[in-house]
Amino acid sequence: MTALDEAWWSRARRAREQLIAQFLHEPAVRVIDIGLDPQKVSATPVLRVHIDRGQPAPPDLPSAIDGIPVRAIEGDYHVERDSADVSRERQVNHDDIA
Repeated sequence: MTALDEAWWSRARRAREQLIAQFLHEPAVRVIDIGLDPQKVSATPVLRVHIDRGQPAPPDLPSAIDGIPVRAIEGDYHVERDSADVSRERQVNHDDIA
């Protein structure tokens, strides 16, 4: 990856905010971020729109914003809880019964 200056990052953050405003309300869109190109085409980070597996990307999703490529990434997105949270929950439930 090439070194990027603050002006590039500022432009990328503005572009990400534009995508968030336009597409985060879509039911299949889970996350919008800046990261490595999953297609390995761009040497610089891209704007990534994470969507639920099996769902189509929004039809009006642009291919780039301000020269920064946009990629749709399918995935299985769900909330995960760490084992400490589960242990605490079990303890609370157990204490309530006792």
